[in-house]
Amino acid sequence: MVVSRLWRLFLTRHDYLVTLSNYAADYYRRWTGRRESVGYVYNGRVIRFDDTLSTIEASRIDQFKANYRLVGANASLIRRKGLDLLIRALAELPEYALLLIGRGEEGERLRQLANECGVAERCLFLGYCQKAHRYLPYVDVYALPSRSEGFPLSLIEAFAYHRPVVCSDLPSIKEIVSDNEVVFFKREDCVSLAQAIRKAYEGRGILSDKAGELYQRCFTGPAMARGYLRIYEQVISAVRV
Repeated sequence: MVVSRLWRLFLTRHDYLVTLSNYAADYYRRWTGRRESVGYVYNGRVIRFDDTLSTIEASRIDQFKANYRLVGANASLIRRKGLDLLIRALAELPEYALLLIGRGEEGERLRQLANECGVAERCLFLGYCQKAHRYLPYVDVYALPSRSEGFPLSLIEAFAYHRPVVCSDLPSIKEIVSDNEVVFFKREDCVSLAQAIRKAYEGRGILSDKAGELYQRCFTGPAMARGYLRIYEQVISAVRV
């Protein structure tokens, strides 16, 4: 309660609050009572596409996925990210393997779960990797199975590499993309997730094109800069009045 009061006081010291989505902006409008001075700008991501895997790294992934379609996820290994759902879904997908990039408190539990589900040989845990986006060209379907999210940069990276994407049906994500651009699945439903992965792979041609278009239109560095410039101009105009 004390922290909430201090945070509310801190927020009132600013002329304008910027969040990462309209979903978050609505929350802060209600919480602060400020209707006109809260807005949002979507994250943007500048990616160096000339950053690629080393020969050894690439060979490891090629060997791992040789007999499978590859699902990828780049996230902290914590419960909120829903990676346990991916491992359980993999048991329904014998033709798929899973690449997990990231570290966190759930790492050992996820490895145990992979053993319990009989899919350990189809799960590759890479741990933390710098410039994890370099692995995206090797992924057939990118998965975002989170139980809650703000605005994940990994999603933007997947779009930038034209990857078909599967997402949990979170309001914060459904604001950003439509079901014509990604495949949504029902939260906490492993069967729904497995079905979504298959659907994304089958529709990968169209979804890949839409992902690239969406990145160029909405989520580049310049697109984010234009969003903040628009807000700066709005705030300056209000002060002048």
